[in-house]
Amino acid sequence: MQYEAKSYNQLKHDIFVALAIQQPYASNLAEGSHTIAFVDKNIEHRGQVLLCSTHKPEIYGLECGATLAFADLVDVKHSSELTQEDWDEAGIEREARDRYKHSYVVFIENPEKVIEMPFSGDPGLQNAVFDKDEIIKYPTVLHVDRKGIKKAIKKEKNRI
Repeated sequence: MQYEAKSYNQLKHDIFVALAIQQPYASNLAEGSHTIAFVDKNIEHRGQVLLCSTHKPEIYGLECGATLAFADLVDVKHSSELTQEDWDEAGIEREARDRYKHSYVVFIENPEKVIEMPFSGDPGLQNAVFDKDEIIKYPTVLHVDRKGIKKAIKKEKNRI
């Protein structure tokens, strides 16, 4: 459960620097299919962030208002500093770029998906407080010893 930052208690809570991005951009960053997204304000923070999606706009099939991944925020530039390669990475058509001329661009690397939890917050950077050990990464590797394999095979045979 998410709490207000002023409710933070070191014994009960974890606090994260959260970067809230609108969908579908937040999911693209969390999945690693894109590495940049646009924000309204310059961000001084560099380092690990908890990447979250905002509640709006709601897009069917995407997690809106949720925690999505831990990621490294490695750079922020004004949109006027973007190269053609950066614009291509963002997937913004040339005709639509004018609406981003006053925006900043965050550069994200190394996303690691987390188990989705409800998140409420405005677009941009903020502190997010959750119950201790509530935000965890999805398991990516399962190690099973010989005994565990035999047990799984036996269980499967009994199921059939």
